[in-house]
Amino acid sequence: LVQQKLFGKANLKLQYEAQDILEKCEGIKRLQKSIRELLEMLKDISQIVQLQGEQINTIAEHVTAAKDYMAK
Repeated sequence: LVQQKLFGKANLKLQYEAQDILEKCEGIKRLQKSIRELLEMLKDISQIVQLQGEQINTIAEHVTAAKDYMAK
């Protein structure tokens, strides 16, 4: 009878610990998904910044060409 009570308590403790591990695992999966989404957003922002940089360079080239034309 004493053994059954001890094993029952140990089994219940293991169940709680297993549930805790499962909850932590789910939390890690949610965090992983959020990090992936953040990475995609950062990639998108990087592409936008690169395109804007190219546009600024083109504008600067046009300004320089116009300046040279006006000087002539």
